[in-house]
Amino acid sequence: MNVGLAATYIAIEDIDPKAYDPDDKPRRVDNSTRKDLEVQLLLNFLDHPRLETVLSLQWLLTLTRYIPELVTIKSHITMLYRTRAANRHVRIELLEIPSSCFNFGKSTQLRIKGSSHPI
Repeated sequence: MNVGLAATYIAIEDIDPKAYDPDDKPRRVDNSTRKDLEVQLLLNFLDHPRLETVLSLQWLLTLTRYIPELVTIKSHITMLYRTRAANRHVRIELLEIPSSCFNFGKSTQLRIKGSSHPI
């Protein structure tokens, strides 16, 4: 039985809302440069030194998981992920989004307006 519904809310800051303008899409499709796209151009977009750092840290973390003698450096590797390998630091903040916390799947919680008896 499907009891509830889960949802995720993401607030994106510092983004121009015009980037999501559906009226501008036909113009952008007509002016598309996709036909000129080459693999080398995509490779140039990558930050290769950072990629090497992340891949090295992933191997080190894998080694610490399966070699018990290396467990002492696991916290240091995690710290390097958060500092040296971090691309953008995301600001974490609590958003005030109301929730009903009401289970509409339980009929015992449904009541007729003005009545104290469940339906």
